[in-house]
Amino acid sequence: MTLVILAAGLGSRYGGDSKKQLDIIGENGEIILDYSIFDAIRAGFDRVVLLIKEEHLDAFREKAGVKFEGKIKVEYAFQTISMFSEGYAIPETRKKPWGTAHALLCCKDVVGGDNFAVVNADDFYGKTAYSLAYGHLKNAKHGEFAMIGYLIKNTVTPEGGVSRGICRVEDGFVTGITETHEITKDGGRIYHPSPSGVRGLDPETIVSMNFFCFTPDFFRDMETGFRAFLEENKNDLSSCEYYMALPVQDAVNRGKTMAVYQSRDKWYGVTYRKDKPFVIEGINLLTKEGLYPKKLW
Repeated sequence: MTLVILAAGLGSRYGGDSKKQLDIIGENGEIILDYSIFDAIRAGFDRVVLLIKEEHLDAFREKAGVKFEGKIKVEYAFQTISMFSEGYAIPETRKKPWGTAHALLCCKDVVGGDNFAVVNADDFYGKTAYSLAYGHLKNAKHGEFAMIGYLIKNTVTPEGGVSRGICRVEDGFVTGITETHEITKDGGRIYHPSPSGVRGLDPETIVSMNFFCFTPDFFRDMETGFRAFLEENKNDLSSCEYYMALPVQDAVNRGKTMAVYQSRDKWYGVTYRKDKPFVIEGINLLTKEGLYPKKLW
């Protein structure tokens, strides 16, 4: 079973350093990715694919890959703006990648025909999420997808606005997912801007944190969807992004299923530099409680 970790983002809110995924969190030099792979291994995953920028390959091998030798198979995939965009004129001013769904699409040839889960490199999801994902994937058939859902109140930061996939859930399955930006926490209130004004969100709303479980046919869905996305935005390709919510919604509309497994574990992430101390404190607490060894590897 394969775990795909997306680690090629620019990290603009973190300060523009796309290697923020290598920032040290644990007291023995661990990064968030270490905890993700540790949890994946004990859940049963036996291969990890790291999606990165090719120019960061040596850094990831040195600071991450060598730790896992003999513990799990590690492979690398690369994301470039030109991949899967043949026939479209890409503005020279465009520097940012095409978004999370395009990042996953760039892993197509490396993942191959395996069922797989996908996560963000800079998000700490907790042990339960990986166990739920493995349990789903080991029996998943064509088109039987899943998402590990989190309550929005557990995923926002007081440091600034964030993007989340707001989910509509019926009878344990996603019926709709909307990528929503600048979700802000102000005291006990959670809200985001919209064309009709500021909209409040129920703190119990289930959101996607880009922890999905897919069968390999989803790559075909994404490839078709990305071409449609490029065609729709061909008059201005300077900044648009192909978020995971788009192909997921398309797949659901075509009759594929997206089960929701809710994790009650605490989520931690480093959207902003000021988030880092809270992540360190949270993981240290989990370590003291015995959920992780003091030294992972």
